[in-house]
Amino acid sequence: MSTQRITVAVLGTGPVADLLAQRIQKRADLSLAAVLPSSEAPPSATDCVIYLPTSAELAAGTAAERVTGLLRAGFDVVSTAPPAALRDADAQKADLLGACRAGSSTFHGTGGFQSSLITRFNRAFASITRNIRDIELIEELDVEDMPAHPWTSPADLGFEDNGLDNTESQAINARVAAVEGYYDAGLHTLSEAVFGNDRADESIEFSAARARHDDNPKRGRSGAQDAPDQLIVRRTLGSHVAYDSIWTRRQGSSTPLRYRLNTTSTDAIGHVTITFNAEGEVRPADHLACSGLLDAIRPAYESAPGVLRHELEINHVKTDDRLAH
Repeated sequence: MSTQRITVAVLGTGPVADLLAQRIQKRADLSLAAVLPSSEAPPSATDCVIYLPTSAELAAGTAAERVTGLLRAGFDVVSTAPPAALRDADAQKADLLGACRAGSSTFHGTGGFQSSLITRFNRAFASITRNIRDIELIEELDVEDMPAHPWTSPADLGFEDNGLDNTESQAINARVAAVEGYYDAGLHTLSEAVFGNDRADESIEFSAARARHDDNPKRGRSGAQDAPDQLIVRRTLGSHVAYDSIWTRRQGSSTPLRYRLNTTSTDAIGHVTITFNAEGEVRPADHLACSGLLDAIRPAYESAPGVLRHELEINHVKTDDRLAH
């Protein structure tokens, strides 16, 4: 039984786009149409588009417009755009589904981000642990000159070229906020796994600051004094869930991506640590993003026109009924 080959165009640049192109070319069921900047139009013969918005596009709010334009043009779209970039407003929900209907196309957002897999794993771990009172997930990411998707340079994360010790910079907060949609989804996923929907209406707060030499972060095992070029981002959902990041400028790390889950219950404190090792030129964050994207291509292509569920907590693709009205 033969499987129809799907022609795929990658709209985006950088290591993830390059890695996707290599892996598509090795697949017997996929054919690479082109690799183009995210703003360019895919070839007309393309069946499915992988759209990789940059942090600048996310910050500018243009990702939703780009996705709906591709869908209206008749292309199935798989994207790394976070849920918040496409579903903030009811008007955007209607536009997304309307674009699928107008173009007889299908959209699937994988949330293709290094934290997607770890959030799913920790959700499963946390959901089987009883009587948890609070939960804390810590991400430690080593940032190279070409950082992980969707960032295109260290400055996108808030690292400044001038090296100023600016601990309360509005610019840092603005850059970090561009990708908070990924982390917001992770916070809600962990909260729902442990506490259900009881606290779904609580608000998320975050702050980002450059670490000082004398900082001693309460969360994370890397001290700022050991890595002066470092950013610390703290996110909380109410008082019961936290998802923090410690981003460090470091080249050639053998373990560039690390996570730790801390849980506190009525009678115990638990810790789970997961470390992703670098292997050759493929960085763990890029590999995690690519895996989700490639797995979504065929379900999106073979599905009826519409929106496929765009959340971190699922492990398989299904129709998003909430967007069907």
